[in-house]
Amino acid sequence: DADLGEVKIVIWDHNRDGMLERAAVAYSDERAAKYIWGLGYHWYGDARFETWPDRSEVCFEDRQHDDADAAELRSRLGLENLRR
Repeated sequence: DADLGEVKIVIWDHNRDGMLERAAVAYSDERAAKYIWGLGYHWYGDARFETWPDRSEVCFEDRQHDDADAAELRSRLGLENLRR
């Protein structure tokens, strides 16, 4: 008889594009929902189902590497499904 009292069950653990639908099904089942600790997702998605915002390149000198030219890509985070 294993003591599984500390086990946390994370459902979905996949892309963000389908997480709302899957979470709705799992959490609407009272018998299942009481065992669900959270919902996992990957930060990448499928370009067929979601769009990524425009990005901009911010150039700077990297002082930790002899002032070498460096760039950082910045964009809005695609958090729509996470917010919902």
